[in-house]
Amino acid sequence: MRLNLTLALIFLISCARTPIKHTPVHEDLAQIDLNKIEQDDPASRVLVEAQKSDEQITAEVGKDLDEDLPVIKKEIEHNEFLKPKMTKRVRFWINYFTKDQKERFQRFLNNGQQYRPLIEKILEQEGVPKDLYYVGLIESGYYLKAKSHASAVGPWQFIKGTAKRYKLYVSYDVDERKDIFKATRAAAQYFKDLHNIFSSWELALAAYNKGEFGIVRRITRYKTRDYYELSKLKALPSETINYVPKVLAVKHIVENASSYGFKLPSSSTDWVNSKLIQASKYTSLYKLAKRLGVSYKDIRSLNPELRYKRTPKYFPGTYYIRVPGKNGVNDISGRLLAQSRTSKIRKANRAKVSKRSKYHRVRRGENLSRIARKYRVSVRSLKRRNNLRSSLIKIGQKLAIPGRGKSYRPIAYYVKRGDNLSVLASWFNTSIRRIMKANKMRSKRIYVGQKLVIPNTKKGTYTVRNGDYIIKIAQKFKLHKKALMRLNSLKTSRVYPGQKLIVNLE
Repeated sequence: MRLNLTLALIFLISCARTPIKHTPVHEDLAQIDLNKIEQDDPASRVLVEAQKSDEQITAEVGKDLDEDLPVIKKEIEHNEFLKPKMTKRVRFWINYFTKDQKERFQRFLNNGQQYRPLIEKILEQEGVPKDLYYVGLIESGYYLKAKSHASAVGPWQFIKGTAKRYKLYVSYDVDERKDIFKATRAAAQYFKDLHNIFSSWELALAAYNKGEFGIVRRITRYKTRDYYELSKLKALPSETINYVPKVLAVKHIVENASSYGFKLPSSSTDWVNSKLIQASKYTSLYKLAKRLGVSYKDIRSLNPELRYKRTPKYFPGTYYIRVPGKNGVNDISGRLLAQSRTSKIRKANRAKVSKRSKYHRVRRGENLSRIARKYRVSVRSLKRRNNLRSSLIKIGQKLAIPGRGKSYRPIAYYVKRGDNLSVLASWFNTSIRRIMKANKMRSKRIYVGQKLVIPNTKKGTYTVRNGDYIIKIAQKFKLHKKALMRLNSLKTSRVYPGQKLIVNLE
């Protein structure tokens, strides 16, 4: 046993890139008014998890909470998931959800049914029991935007560290913990890892609630790998002791829904039939919906991971948005459907540049290939710019060179709190006098929000690549780190591949 625990600890330490602690949604429920939340925002419903201590439960149902009881209604069937158990503790939670919180629990059943087919499909694909669906019911009631006091988010209540570990992207404008597809796949992989460590679904669920290291420490201290034995010894926190019984209770209720007066609605096909299409970054969802011929409401509801009413400005790689299936959108798979305002402006600027193209007079011995190499353009673009159907050119012929003659504008800097001319001059390798002259200033006084033209600079953009970091980029363009951050309104020094940054090309 000691060898197995040692191996488990080594595995945990080696695979954990961040502190691994799972914080479920119900930790903050004692501090909030759930009824008020539902009145203010009917969609903001989180499952009422009672903060019941063992003393409180004992006072209601008596002692020997974990002793087996006679079967009530349909017995919880044995399968490859949890051991069949019907105890006073399980019965307590059955009564709690079917009597004390019956109306609210019905809402969560309704909510869960619309995702159940896709959740069970993903769980099956990942090789874990489909009954893990019931865990989501006690975590969030399948409210995709559920958030706990400890900042655990989404239907499976991931904190940022665990989300990052399982490849869920979280930024200021995207939170994939709310994406039912990606979050469920991440949760399935997490469950699989936990079961590989503990070889018990009871302990895996306990670790999902408490954290892997917490369970390993208790196994080592109490010298048992039996979840129910650890519960009897009070080796686990009260919340964790009640976690598996809650899952068993919910599983039993759903399997006997009609007996308890619950109605299970038909599963929704909206999510199953939806699909992903490529979309430009920083695009209005209103415009996207209009272009696709679908409702904005559908686009918004299918993409709860978006924090704002647009696609993300910065995202690693290609961004895909979820849209209604074949019945709602025709012939759109795999196409770039949305063009952001930024890309439109960029195209317009390229068109303007082409009008200011430089010209070249063909000399003896020259051909298109040689001219193209001279101006660092392609033969194809040279022919297209001059409407040439072949590569044949004549001596003295005037050719327009595409992309030449581009004029750069100087960097425009907007004064931030704490700035002064001395600091700005230092950052941009210029002098106070030059800044004042370029901006026709009579005094050195500047104010927050003031636009200053920085002399001897050329405003350009740089696309962040893999391996880039803020200091490396700043050095590449001979900018002070703080200047680069201020130019791009960066609150932290973290940058992402594909991110566009304003730089100085001089």
